[in-house]
Amino acid sequence: MSQPKSRTLIIAVIVLIVAGLAIGVYLLAQKQTGHPNFANYQIVYLCDGDLAGKIQQICIINGDGSGKRVLVTGESGKDVFFSPAMNKKGQIVYRCSSSEMQNGVPSPTFGICTVRADGSGRGKLDATKMGLGFNYPIIDNAGQVFFPCQDAICFITLFSDGSFSKDVQVIVLKTTMWPFPVTRLSVNDQGLGVYVCIDATGIVEAQRQDPDAGTKELLSRPRNICVYNSKEKRVKQLTHAPSGTSYFQAAINNAGRLVFTCGSPVVPGFGATGPEDICSMNADGSAQRQLTQSQSPSYKFDADMNDRGQIVFDCSENLQALNICAMNSDGSNFRQITPDDNFADNRNPSINDDGIIAYVCDLSLCIMNFDGSSRHQLTVLKNDNSVGYPQIH
Repeated sequence: MSQPKSRTLIIAVIVLIVAGLAIGVYLLAQKQTGHPNFANYQIVYLCDGDLAGKIQQICIINGDGSGKRVLVTGESGKDVFFSPAMNKKGQIVYRCSSSEMQNGVPSPTFGICTVRADGSGRGKLDATKMGLGFNYPIIDNAGQVFFPCQDAICFITLFSDGSFSKDVQVIVLKTTMWPFPVTRLSVNDQGLGVYVCIDATGIVEAQRQDPDAGTKELLSRPRNICVYNSKEKRVKQLTHAPSGTSYFQAAINNAGRLVFTCGSPVVPGFGATGPEDICSMNADGSAQRQLTQSQSPSYKFDADMNDRGQIVFDCSENLQALNICAMNSDGSNFRQITPDDNFADNRNPSINDDGIIAYVCDLSLCIMNFDGSSRHQLTVLKNDNSVGYPQIH
């Protein structure tokens, strides 16, 4: 009778030892990586190569903080990069500009530069004569690159080696639906895109006669939300901002639902300012609704939304401290998900379809879950310099 009992006891001890080893290996992995649940995600972002910000770079990092790489380094004081965007294939596009001296006078050029997440596929499309200016490009998961160009929305195919297709396709816009300057488009996998549009009637002539007065008039015009269909090359204005207000900063998901900032008063000659809310609607303009009701924090802007309808955005009570807020697609479960701090600077959230958020935290890069849990800082300002415009996949 004692022999079976002792054998059972030995087996139980072995099981406990194996379980203990497994737990030890798991804890060791957590200690080494810090937050292994985020390891399969990649974040592309703008990073500075020096504390002065004269050397601009495009960087990429894994969600657990490992694998940081500098993909592109600009020439000091010459190259300027903005707003990298990456698709699920790992293709990255960003606005790049440089300044060359011609006859002693600086001559700026604007382009759309490319690189892949592994560092290959570098290329450039010179968009100076296309009127890209200070607008930002975006890329969909099929490799179509969209960008505002003069009086149109342009798009072109990006290949895996960094080269572009020969022809640029154009969606011609009416003067009443021109992209607002410094605009970033948002596009889904069905070829639907949204952007901030204005009625630019008379603006070109006004700027020609008096640049300052023309610019003030431009900033005083109401901003609205327009949608384009790249397959049918059609454009439609979805909103008509009430007098004295503007809509801006729109994003669209694959369900055809979009979110945008709404209700901001317009100060003549300055632009939109004041308390703001988040609104949503379908891509055909239906089911428009205000998701927030001026609850604290008062300012809500720069929203991003995934295909599950989870929404994240910048929020602030007084614009002195910035935080990240979140809510569901119907406006429920509204809450601030970064901790209160009088000097906080949390901004530019990007959310993927798993509900993982990358954002800028006091000029560093941070990551967290949609509910604000598992918050981790991935870069350190002292070692990595400042970061901006993160996008997570």
